[in-house]
Amino acid sequence: MGQQAQRTILYLRCQSRNLYPVTDVIDTYVYRALRVTGDIGMSATAGLYQSVMGLILILLTNSLVKRARPESALL
Repeated sequence: MGQQAQRTILYLRCQSRNLYPVTDVIDTYVYRALRVTGDIGMSATAGLYQSVMGLILILLTNSLVKRARPESALL
């Protein structure tokens, strides 16, 4: 999907407030929080939270893979 299509989808989602409770993810929350409120601290905190949780999930999954098939593990 091209960048223009992604922007169009994001724009449509941002314009439809009824969809927020169902479709809101951390990425769009960070974007909207920075764009609407201008609170860079809150946006940075949410982005950091997303990064840390992603790292934890990758490490946890890698440890499970290492137990099942050691040759397929990342580290």
